[in-house]
Amino acid sequence: MSPKRFHFRLESVLEIRKNKQEQEEKIYMKLVDELSRLDRQIEEVQKEQKRVFEECELKLTGTLMLDEWRRDLDYIRYLEEVIAQLKRRRQEVDLQRLRQKEVMIEATKKRKTMDLLKEKYLQEYMFEMNRLEQIEIDDWVTTGYMRRG
Repeated sequence: MSPKRFHFRLESVLEIRKNKQEQEEKIYMKLVDELSRLDRQIEEVQKEQKRVFEECELKLTGTLMLDEWRRDLDYIRYLEEVIAQLKRRRQEVDLQRLRQKEVMIEATKKRKTMDLLKEKYLQEYMFEMNRLEQIEIDDWVTTGYMRRG
């Protein structure tokens, strides 16, 4: 008697759940990358704003050209608006990231549930194969004993 191979009937469902989990993780990682990119942009614009502000302060101690000073102030205001827009975008992306984290956790739970179910079925299969093998061995031993006796 040759044992049949283990076949998990829900393997296709398990694969679908694994793929779904991987997709959700990729989306999550893209959002994390987007947050990092926005943080770098905010930092760069803040550095530029600080640089321009310091230049303005130096110009105030030197010769004061009203047009140049106004232009610098307008640029500083523009940079403030850019920073505010980037921070709003960052908040939106962070909210998306938090929602996606929940979706990803749920997908992971579903996949792990299927993994546990597969493991349970595999253990049951192995138990049954061992039981059948033991019955076969017992039959051989009994048959051999009967022949000798």
